Amino acid sequence: MNHFFCESISNEIGILNEQDSHHAIRVLRLKEGSQISVSANDGRVYLAEILNGSKNELRFKCSHLIREEIRPLINIAITPTKSNDRFEWFLEKATEIGVANIYPILSANSERKIYKIERGEKVIMAAAKQSKKGFLPHLHELEKFSTFITKNNTMPKYIGHLVKGPKKTLHAINFKEENLFLIGPEGDFNEKELDTALKAGFQAISLGDEVLRTETAGLQVAVAAALLR
Repeated sequence: MNHFFCESISNEIGILNEQDSHHAIRVLRLKEGSQISVSANDGRVYLAEILNGSKNELRFKCSHLIREEIRPLINIAITPTKSNDRFEWFLEKATEIGVANIYPILSANSERKIYKIERGEKVIMAAAKQSKKGFLPHLHELEKFSTFITKNNTMPKYIGHLVKGPKKTLHAINFKEENLFLIGPEGDFNEKELDTALKAGFQAISLGDEVLRTETAGLQVAVAAALLR
């Protein structure tokens, strides 16, 4: 069954946007009476039936609630990898597992200096449709480390880095509350960045003894949040 997202559902009725309507009618050959699953990005996933539609506007009516997801509480700030494929793999898997926000960060040792979110948003949408999610992660614009780190964020904040010293383990973190995790490039954060983050209230976390790729570290945090919540 094909899954779609819409802006809103009112009195069990919703409308797909022009792009999805065209895909449903012209590509998937769906028609009046065809069943789809839909979500308005509020966690609720409904079984719905197509009422009528054209390539510009497809209307549907929800028949019943399939499931209601718990809103993700994990937020991940991460440096995009040099390889687009590796970063998009992270976006895809993080979407399937469930995260609230993804913040691409530009640090001193970042291998990729430019990242346009349009392609990433398409990856996220495709992954969410394939896995029939009720929530879409919010992918933010690329932001400099120095700007992001100074934002007044009241949630617990953690930073993964390679410098030896006291660190919390993932098992010691309360994943039942909203958290922010900062994952650096494979060259790690430099000394100034790490010092700035710690002074801004970030706590050091351990992701194990191994040196992980950036996208693997980000995914490990997402999986831990899903399993330990």
